[in-house]
Amino acid sequence: MASSLNVEGEEPIVFTEIEPCHRDRLVEMHEELFPVSYSKNFYDKAIQKIGIRGGDLFTSIAFQKRGEANVMVGFIMSQFLPLSQCDERMDLFDGLGEPEQVYYILTLGVEKGMRRTGLGTELLRQSVQHASSSPVCGALYLHVISYNIPALRFYKKNGFIYVAQFPDFYTIHHRRYSSELCAMYLHGYKPPLLLRVQGFISHHGSSVIQWFRSILHIETDVSALPTSTPELYMDDIVLPSEENNLTCPTKKAELVLSETASVSLIDDSSPPPGFSVTDNEFNSDIESIPLPPEGNDLGGSVIDAV
Repeated sequence: MASSLNVEGEEPIVFTEIEPCHRDRLVEMHEELFPVSYSKNFYDKAIQKIGIRGGDLFTSIAFQKRGEANVMVGFIMSQFLPLSQCDERMDLFDGLGEPEQVYYILTLGVEKGMRRTGLGTELLRQSVQHASSSPVCGALYLHVISYNIPALRFYKKNGFIYVAQFPDFYTIHHRRYSSELCAMYLHGYKPPLLLRVQGFISHHGSSVIQWFRSILHIETDVSALPTSTPELYMDDIVLPSEENNLTCPTKKAELVLSETASVSLIDDSSPPPGFSVTDNEFNSDIESIPLPPEGNDLGGSVIDAV
């Protein structure tokens, strides 16, 4: 774990593991950042470093000195899971050379005023380092809502790839939204073969087509080609077209379904005022998902999108 992070024009940020005395600020930040209410049991376990299904919880808590006080400005909580307890096992691997463990990111939060300082990137790096310490861990993973392009770009920049899409994974304002499962593979483990083939075609498809054209002596009408191509934010990602016409507020959100949930709020617009999640036997620590009044700013940035 990094001992500190220098931020231009700011006091340095120092990192420590979670302690019972951090509970009140941890609750405050979750309530400010996430439009999801967590149960008392969730926080009671967190300050004891107990994760889902009783696993050991990795925590990194970021503090910055402000006046005479040290203020919590960010956090990440993550943990190892036996592959047998991973709901996404069949999506992450295809049964060929499966690892013993995977690594699940529960919550990642950064105070609103600390956006674009590199803090989110540093917190994520620490979890990646922790996951890499186990030679039998094959991947880190999490879910991102399909239209949350800043989050997808953030994770891609930090080495994650798109693995699968889960239709109707989220319900926001009584509308269904898909989830993108993103993962980083470790220690030589790889995603399913079909995904690798799709990724190869996605990245090299134009070269393959051109090769066939050259063999068959087919000329290409250059004037008919587009002058530019859209940027791909994730390997093979498919974003539902309906997301281009969102009618709800557009603070992007990431919600990970498990015994706990995590939400990523990326930009400065207002978040969707209410969330509900699909049925899942491990969501017992989500106490309630209220519908706050219109205009209520749940605020905050959960990851550094730069």
